[in-house]
Amino acid sequence: MEVPTWKPPDWWAPLRVLPGYRDLDYTGSANTIKVACAGRGTNPSTVIIDFVDFFPKGMILYRWKDPVRALVNTLDIQIGKVKGSYGKSWQGVPDYDAEAARVRAAKARASHRRLLPEVPEPPACPPGDPGVGSLALAGQRGCSSHGA
Repeated sequence: MEVPTWKPPDWWAPLRVLPGYRDLDYTGSANTIKVACAGRGTNPSTVIIDFVDFFPKGMILYRWKDPVRALVNTLDIQIGKVKGSYGKSWQGVPDYDAEAARVRAAKARASHRRLLPEVPEPPACPPGDPGVGSLALAGQRGCSSHGA
């Protein structure tokens, strides 16, 4: 019995010249790409051409070795880049925006604490002394316990 060979669609051809491409039966991957592109109203050939242009950078930045696996794993991103909506899928979602802002603020506070040296709190002024705060800013003398 003869094993049927896979006949790739015309839009698949640019992938075949990429380094790491293996001549295998990619029927499932081709169907995934075709369905995802149809669902987002994009032509698969446009996505493939854009991906082929980016693949050498992906090999360096993300250590991609297999172009078909890289394309299928990043398919939503690749389609988004072609549609001009890459990175915008979470914008406008209030819960995500609030949580992302909270996480960014917490990380900034934590990194800020690591960078600053420990500064001890100044001793409290004795009762009846005006203190240093607003008087020192105004160029006036503060309390006697702070050497002013």
